[in-house]
Amino acid sequence: MDTAHTITDQLTSCVWDSLPDSQKWIRLLILERGEGDDSLVGSLIFADIDSGVPGTPSPGLMEPGDCEADQSIVSGTDEADRRDASRNDEAPQSDVSYNDDLAQRVISEDSDTAQRGEPRAPSTTAINTPSRQIDYEATSYCVGNTEKTHKILLRSGDAKSRALPLTSSAFHMLKRFRLKTETRTLWVDAICIDQGNAAERADQIMLMHRIYTKTKRVLIYLGEPDATLGPASDLMARTYEAARDEQSWEELDSAQWTDRHNLPPWEDSTTWEPLKDFFCRPWFTRKWTIQECILPPRARFYCGWWEAEWEHLLAFMSTSYHKALGVLDHSSYSQSGRRAQLCMALLQTHAMFKSRFRFRTGHTFSLMQLADMFQPARTTDLRDHLFALLGLANDADDLTLKPTYETATILGTCLRYARFFLAQKDSLEVLYRAGLHGQKLLAPSWVPNWHGGILAYSEPGPEGPWNPLRRPDFYNIGRGSALEMEDAADTAILRLRGIVIDTIKHLANTHLEVGTAAVHYWDGFVQVQTQSRQIQYLEQCDSIISSSLSTLFCLPEETPETALWKTLICGVTVDAQRAPEEPYATSYAAHRKWLRGKALPQSNIEPFKDAYIHNNIDKIFGVTTAGYMGMFNPYTQVGDIVVALYGGDFPFVLRPRHTDTNKTYAYDYELVGQCYIHGLMEEGQFDINDPKHTPQWFDLGGEYEVVDPWQPEQN
Repeated sequence: MDTAHTITDQLTSCVWDSLPDSQKWIRLLILERGEGDDSLVGSLIFADIDSGVPGTPSPGLMEPGDCEADQSIVSGTDEADRRDASRNDEAPQSDVSYNDDLAQRVISEDSDTAQRGEPRAPSTTAINTPSRQIDYEATSYCVGNTEKTHKILLRSGDAKSRALPLTSSAFHMLKRFRLKTETRTLWVDAICIDQGNAAERADQIMLMHRIYTKTKRVLIYLGEPDATLGPASDLMARTYEAARDEQSWEELDSAQWTDRHNLPPWEDSTTWEPLKDFFCRPWFTRKWTIQECILPPRARFYCGWWEAEWEHLLAFMSTSYHKALGVLDHSSYSQSGRRAQLCMALLQTHAMFKSRFRFRTGHTFSLMQLADMFQPARTTDLRDHLFALLGLANDADDLTLKPTYETATILGTCLRYARFFLAQKDSLEVLYRAGLHGQKLLAPSWVPNWHGGILAYSEPGPEGPWNPLRRPDFYNIGRGSALEMEDAADTAILRLRGIVIDTIKHLANTHLEVGTAAVHYWDGFVQVQTQSRQIQYLEQCDSIISSSLSTLFCLPEETPETALWKTLICGVTVDAQRAPEEPYATSYAAHRKWLRGKALPQSNIEPFKDAYIHNNIDKIFGVTTAGYMGMFNPYTQVGDIVVALYGGDFPFVLRPRHTDTNKTYAYDYELVGQCYIHGLMEEGQFDINDPKHTPQWFDLGGEYEVVDPWQPEQN
């Protein structure tokens, strides 16, 4: 053992010393050098996050009077810990040289030689010299088991070391990041924030953008190694090296490419299984990790002895999608209970890679965009589904959004944020992201489902006509009107003014197999993609059209068949431009023939098929009583009404409250979701301000569950 790290100081328990200003100052951990069985030792300093200038060295903890050392906390240096720690020296490193041209990556290689025990230039950080800025590294990891069975000894100015309890995950992370020859300056949330002080915690969350953008880099700790890490890292490295052969990467199909580079067959899901285990590590599905990896200038992954720059995984993921490698096939994962987690991890990782690239190239995101984009990610405290994204959002500085852990409920947090967005944007954007999706609601139906559960990640780019920020300009059901809203006695009720258009009479939903009230959103999304179900779906569309011919609404010179194919793609292309008659009419006819088994070139089918899959594969076709055709949320029911709200560009489906003599309701309607109505949304077809319409107020609400915000999740 390194005698320089033998602790002889008196130990006391820890009570946090207050920050000078928790809205401006942060704590930083000076982690002392060590290796193997050496105890974790460090000290805390204060730093001004804006100037980077340190305050007085070694503050941060104070003695709680006569508090004795906590004897229940153990050092955690048992045989297994010692064996894992020794792997830092024994295992090979995975540093590689990167190709700047691969997937548009700009790489800055860092071998992290000091971490491997090799000497490097002395640090220029001088924590005792206030005139110099602090160079620190932020960390990103998953808490995991919250039981604190380990500790770090924190030195203080009174010559005493105080034991701060740590979770196993934080303990092993710090041992992994500890250097052998010098101190390391880190920002670690579990140590640098007084987690028991709700006010400080809220202030520090509002500083996350600056904490993670001003860091030298983020160190991402994925956890301890297991038996699958070796095969997984080998597959990843071999795939990366193969991807550097740019000519074959572009010219060869998946089978030829994997054969050329002696990789497992692209469709052989079993051989790629170690990488499925790798991506099932909890870090890839958590919500706090999103801003932690997107904001910093550089990012590096660590998992036991393995380490790699962010760009290494980026290259691997882009290649996996480009070549459709077996790692992406979650449905055949041998651990059937983790298939949904693998699917979510792959989708979230892909979304994080794309979002980081966009952020690093100057793009910014609104909080509603982020909440929508990363809705499925997991948190333990359900309120963190919103709080964990504040640092990444470009509109989150308003104090209305500041976390209030000491008093906030799930319902109160959701209502506060939803009403802020309504007032801030003076538009119905928040409603377009809300509705019924088959999950339990923790707030009224007009509030977006921000608490997770829907296994679908939206892209930050175009999303057809449904993205409220990227509507086709020629669609606007509320043209010439402004949002009209009144206060209701119950804050859970949203009162809006609008016009009833019609009632839904027919829906093509038998392909979902079970009632739309029970079918899971993601299951419906998958089911409708199968060829047999698409045939069943289109046959029901045909049947609905046939039974509605006498009332069917078509634009001048449109046939029912033309109106149908236009409705099925919302009349627009993949990039939300107006779909021309050709090639889309011909492509629609070819698509139907192809579904029934006729061999046709994909080029004949693709225009319609691509637009349908991109725009509406998770929607269902329907017809109203007056014969209006439309595309609807799959949880829409016959008898729901179509409404144009003032200030809205797309109409909504509302569900009138069913009369129940045993209950008293404050609301009159549930919001089912937005919808597309063919023919009414273009200029000159529907005038919301026409005196012939009878405006009315709609009290939107809905049933929801009241739950404890603290919901431990199984990974």
